[in-house]
Amino acid sequence: MSKIIKTVALLLCIPMLTFSQSEDILQPYIWKNRLLLVFATSDKTLDYQQQMSIIAKASTGFAERHLIVFSFFENRGISPTHQNLDFHTCKKLYEKFRISKDNFTVVLIGKDGGEKYRKNTILTSEELFAIIDAMPMRKAEMKN
Repeated sequence: MSKIIKTVALLLCIPMLTFSQSEDILQPYIWKNRLLLVFATSDKTLDYQQQMSIIAKASTGFAERHLIVFSFFENRGISPTHQNLDFHTCKKLYEKFRISKDNFTVVLIGKDGGEKYRKNTILTSEELFAIIDAMPMRKAEMKN
């Protein structure tokens, strides 16, 4: 009988584990990395392509600042390791950060997991780096 109870309990937990994993996709990066979340209607939009071009050209600055990028679209997303993210995960993050599905938005998340900056137009690397470099944690990193 205890095997049946354990099996039922395990089966009841599986949907909850799946839900938690999709909501916590950013959690493994907290206190390790800064995150740049790029929300766009599609990877084909001009704003998205221009933003990604800026990011690619500034890869050294991104690495120095422990900054990694997630991309989110209406129906899917792309992780920093180029893994595809499912609809449910993207939907949760659109809701969490209050992103309109028809807007281009860039959100900077600090190492502490808090939102530090948001912009609805393309963010230059100079602007982004100035924001990060003014943060107390980054100042301490530069001293070391």
